[in-house]
Amino acid sequence: MAMIVEVVHGRSGEVRQRVRVEAFPFAIGRALDNALVLDDPHVDARHARLVQEEDGALVVEDLGSVNKLATATHPLAERIRVRPGTEITVGRTTLRFRDDSEAVPPAIPLHRSAADAAGPQRWHQRTTVRLALSAAALALIALHGWLDNYERAGATQALLLALGVTVLSLGWAGVWAAVARAVIGQFRFVTHLFITLVIAVAAMAYTSLSGWAEFLLPSLGILGGIEVAANLALLAVAIAWHLANASSLSARRRWRAGATTSAVVLALIGLFALADDEPFTDVPEFSAVIKAAPVAIVPKASVAEFGAELAALKAEVDALRSEAAR
Repeated sequence: MAMIVEVVHGRSGEVRQRVRVEAFPFAIGRALDNALVLDDPHVDARHARLVQEEDGALVVEDLGSVNKLATATHPLAERIRVRPGTEITVGRTTLRFRDDSEAVPPAIPLHRSAADAAGPQRWHQRTTVRLALSAAALALIALHGWLDNYERAGATQALLLALGVTVLSLGWAGVWAAVARAVIGQFRFVTHLFITLVIAVAAMAYTSLSGWAEFLLPSLGILGGIEVAANLALLAVAIAWHLANASSLSARRRWRAGATTSAVVLALIGLFALADDEPFTDVPEFSAVIKAAPVAIVPKASVAEFGAELAALKAEVDALRSEAAR
């Protein structure tokens, strides 16, 4: 059996140094010619030594030091018999004795994200490709903002939209990159920026399609609910995708986190809707935006149909007025 001497930090229990006992006597002290050199001002130059007695027992002997030796049960000792697991105090330094044949715990797996576990990097995972795709996404957002705007300052507003999306995306990606750095030790800022802009383009595309559907099918009242559900689904995908590149969570836990986040957002939307007490107004409001669409596909009604709708609405209003007058 060979003995290992560990220098242990008293408060944290962190092992600062390990020295194998090669020969006896094994000198311990602050002087540089000791077998174990301790950088502790409360330790003498030659504080103690480890010796092996005739029966094979190992004993630490004090060499006339100022602060002596100490254990949990003997605060001022001059001789301490040691075995694997024994801890003694020299000055303000804790020494632990261990057998070199002791089993050690198994290695802790590295924190690897799902992206690392997926294997070799594909072309769309390269940094340069993702930077180019992120720039293309920003250009697409600016182009959509310009095409969807019919004002004279449309180009300026499109550039401001792209700038705002850029700032928000950089901030959001920076937060996730900081999380990735803390959890898996990798920054991955470009990856998180790419994810953010892909989700932004997807949300923009769906919003545009929803706007066209609302313009062409104004009587379909479920479009608003579908749009909310789609945006919440995109949020869940974004959270799960970010977590795949910022943590070592399993796919199930990542999707659970995304679904939970979407559920919380949905609950907040519901609370705000309940708290929003809009005053009554007789001014009609239309949420749909007029689109530059061919006349052939625009929903329309004849004069007779419009008159019939108007007559039905007048009759309904008269009925409500008569009921209120009773």
